[in-house]
Amino acid sequence: MHARIEALLSDEADKSARERNLEIIHGALGHEVAEMVLAETVPEYSPIEDALNAWSPSPDSITDCSGSKFAVQPQQSNGSQCPQCGLLARHSYN
Repeated sequence: MHARIEALLSDEADKSARERNLEIIHGALGHEVAEMVLAETVPEYSPIEDALNAWSPSPDSITDCSGSKFAVQPQQSNGSQCPQCGLLARHSYN
């Protein structure tokens, strides 16, 4: 059993933050919502967006893969995408 747990933890360490986030979304909100997030087609002001926002961290606590804090931007913004985790962000301060 211990080896199986170690293997699961090792597999998780090899996943990108984007993959882990999509798995969490899939588990919490279902396959359809995960596909919408992946395709960046979640309607604004929808119950789906509300559900996603309900379990997301506050912008003050979000950091990108390099440790820089950033403000999450709506998909229509001119923000940049983190090359490591894939989050769309406007880096605002360190």
